[in-house]
Amino acid sequence: MNPWPGTFFTYNNCNIKVLKAKIVNNSHNLQPGTVKIVNNNKLLVACQEHFLELLSLQLPGRKELSSSQFLCVLPYLTRYCFTIN
Repeated sequence: MNPWPGTFFTYNNCNIKVLKAKIVNNSHNLQPGTVKIVNNNKLLVACQEHFLELLSLQLPGRKELSSSQFLCVLPYLTRYCFTIN
């Protein structure tokens, strides 16, 4: 699944584009928007019933990064929870 025309989230006043994502059909009891990192290389975001796995992302002015590369750049993202503004 490629979010089109595009989607992004803001982290530390930085707009980060989500270029590729997929649905992961694992149930959970997390608050929607909660970030979960699996095996230090999978970046999951809790949705109402399942997860959305962010596969590739892009920081402003940078090239596309896989989720594992992205987590090397922003390792503290596990403490983050997406919210709707």
